[in-house]
Amino acid sequence: GHHQASVMQRLGVTKANAKVIARFTDRGNFWQQMQAHRWVWLYDAKGRPIAPEALPKRIADLGDDPYRSLASYAEDAGYIKRTDIYFMEFQWARYFGERMHWQPVDRLSLLPALQQAERLACDPAAHDLPGYAGPCEMRK
Repeated sequence: GHHQASVMQRLGVTKANAKVIARFTDRGNFWQQMQAHRWVWLYDAKGRPIAPEALPKRIADLGDDPYRSLASYAEDAGYIKRTDIYFMEFQWARYFGERMHWQPVDRLSLLPALQQAERLACDPAAHDLPGYAGPCEMRK
């Protein structure tokens, strides 16, 4: 994944093994095929569609997405079930961001943001998202 690739890049790793999962014979429809298989996330950090040309060219150019981090924390806490669906965390990030009005999330606001993400992950309104764990018993 991109997190592992980012760490490897920062460590100076210059070679890595990769697994080829498909070969497209129709190169003219590459991006349409990638989208059909859900192997690409063509949205910015606020869930707005982007063109393939807007994707970062290098791993080092990937931006930080605090809402994707919130999704990961909610998954680690068990409020979102782990799945093998590609870009699941980004779907949850968009859900959290929209409902939290894209308020900044940083070290000072992390705890309240995590508490809000917990409530949102447990809300039945999230039932269509991959990994929805159902209404949760909230911590007191």
